[in-house]
Amino acid sequence: MIPRWLASLAHVAFGFLTALAVKVSPYLSLIAFLVFVIYELDEQYMIRDQGYRDISEYGCGLSLGILFLLAL
Repeated sequence: MIPRWLASLAHVAFGFLTALAVKVSPYLSLIAFLVFVIYELDEQYMIRDQGYRDISEYGCGLSLGILFLLAL
């Protein structure tokens, strides 16, 4: 079992990396976003966990990544 704090950190990091991926290809960011959302929706449907929290953490990482890119 993965500790909750580590899973939260992973969601934020993946969101951040999704934002940075736009430098390689906008399609890469879109695909990463869709894969994450589909995975979380499937997890929510199958095991009834709190996927909205995971998506919120991902969104925070995505926002941080966008702010980082804008600061460059």
